Amino acid sequence: MSHRLTHQPYPSPGQTGIRKVWTGRYFDGEPVYLDPTDDGSDEVGAEAQLDGKRIIGIDVARGLALIGMVAVHTLPGYDGNGGMTLSFFLAAGNAAALFATLAGVGLAFISGGQQPVTGYRLARARKRLLIRALAIFLIGLLFNFWLEPPVYNILPYYGIMFLIAVFFIGMSIRKLVVSALLTLATMPIVLFLVNRHRVDEPISNITIVDVFQSPGDSLTTLFFTGTYPVATWIFYILVGLIIGRLPLRKIATQGYLVFFGFITAITAWAISYLGIWYMGGWEKLISSEPQLTLDDIETFIVYGAEFDYLPTGTFAWQLVASPHSNTALSILHSTGVALCVLGFCLLLSRFYSRQLSPLALIGSMTLTLYLGHQTFLSVGLINGSPLLQFITQIAFGIAFAYVWTRFVRQGPLEWLVAKLSKAGDAPFNVSNTTHRPPHS
Repeated sequence: MSHRLTHQPYPSPGQTGIRKVWTGRYFDGEPVYLDPTDDGSDEVGAEAQLDGKRIIGIDVARGLALIGMVAVHTLPGYDGNGGMTLSFFLAAGNAAALFATLAGVGLAFISGGQQPVTGYRLARARKRLLIRALAIFLIGLLFNFWLEPPVYNILPYYGIMFLIAVFFIGMSIRKLVVSALLTLATMPIVLFLVNRHRVDEPISNITIVDVFQSPGDSLTTLFFTGTYPVATWIFYILVGLIIGRLPLRKIATQGYLVFFGFITAITAWAISYLGIWYMGGWEKLISSEPQLTLDDIETFIVYGAEFDYLPTGTFAWQLVASPHSNTALSILHSTGVALCVLGFCLLLSRFYSRQLSPLALIGSMTLTLYLGHQTFLSVGLINGSPLLQFITQIAFGIAFAYVWTRFVRQGPLEWLVAKLSKAGDAPFNVSNTTHRPPHS
């Protein structure tokens, strides 16, 4: 005789259902669902890591990039024994490159993601991006004029990069790849030649006054001789656009980002190491720079152009892969690190979204908190140890983001820029009838 249980005390065999996930943001409408085992192969998991229109892992990566930039600007690069500090090793050059790459990912999202917009919607996206670029550029110039920050401000460079990106957001992945490769192959050499023949020193932080009084020097600094030269840094934006066109919700894509990012970073470093120490690079550097000591040359090789401009006595300097060198190897190394970090953040956010929520919170308003960081350094609110200053800035940033998002979805500057960028949308709010290929 068979007996049917009327009560089942244990769960049924098989996979459990999807579970609610706290995304680290508030008042975003319907709850987000996440199945950690979902590989993104069906439409049920299409919004698995989405918070409204945001991918939580992207905000986590933005949060890490912001913390990295704060660390580079606040913590020392040398330890007590004259060696490189851990914070400098991890963040110098890499944090800013991650920041720029994620900016490109964001531009891909606002222009359609996997399915790039066309027609009226593309025109509207370009109009919004144009206004956003001008707003960020102007904010950076005015901030530099107002507070004269003691560290380099990336915002004016960002504004120009976004302005150039207006011409790229409608491109297919294939065209974006070609554009990125051409940029990587040519722009480091152009920068090298411009710096070799430059006469005037770059402007440290360009202000609104500099733009009108010295437009030529300002443009040269922004494009070629500044800390974040647009000519080479636009590569990070292009890579971000390519990544933003991929199915980032899929576990496979996230894993590939980690794998290929790691391979790219290690390969660039290995080529640099072998070229300098085993293929005659060191000897060429010594013979071409008689005014430098051996320690000076080794400092450039290890620390890059973080504290000074890379010499231009020989093309062998293009073998350097250290921070802010703006060589092809340096750019590839930082790009690999950025992709690896992004992939890890996307993967971890599938399982630990609540634990990573502080990073996601500050990553959702990086423009506001970045200028807050610059203000902190400019005003000198705390004169204690660098570590105390670093901890204070991060703690305040998390607290501010937590309280602010209880009442307002966007950060204050993010809200302002978004409102400005949407001004004049009416002529573009027409149904886009242009045929688009089916979702792949």
